[in-house]
Amino acid sequence: MNHETPPSALEQRVIQLEKQSRLLKALLLAIPFLTLMLGAEAAKKAAPTETLEAESLVIASPDGKGRATLSLVDGSPQLVLSDKDGQVRARLAADFQGRGPGLFLSNEQGDGIAMLHKHKKAGALVLYSDGDNPIVTVGEADASNGYGTINFYDDKGKWKQAIGGGNLK
Repeated sequence: MNHETPPSALEQRVIQLEKQSRLLKALLLAIPFLTLMLGAEAAKKAAPTETLEAESLVIASPDGKGRATLSLVDGSPQLVLSDKDGQVRARLAADFQGRGPGLFLSNEQGDGIAMLHKHKKAGALVLYSDGDNPIVTVGEADASNGYGTINFYDDKGKWKQAIGGGNLK
């Protein structure tokens, strides 16, 4: 005959704690797995963003200085690039001051050095000395005849000489 003695209260308590321990271990292993599964399912359902809408987009250097800015100026898109000191060095505008597209380059002081744009002195490409005075313009001499010309100016912006225009044969 097999006579087993009933487990003591202490033994029953140990058996119960072992069962609880196994259950807790199973739950602790299941939680990360379920989290990964739910996250993967959510990622599948999330539609990719096709459009980013903002009034401006600024790309900054690690020190927080804006180095590239894409924004609207008077309703026209404009890309502005700055050097490490924050000085604007290049600007590309789709419509600058209502005169059409333009590309503007500046020196370390912010003075214009070159501009590809319709200029008030009939140039489409303008090279500057210092400040706002052009030294060379390249473009149409006269919109009515369509001839090209190269104009030369002194350091004060006063016209000195031209090549081309109506005299170009």
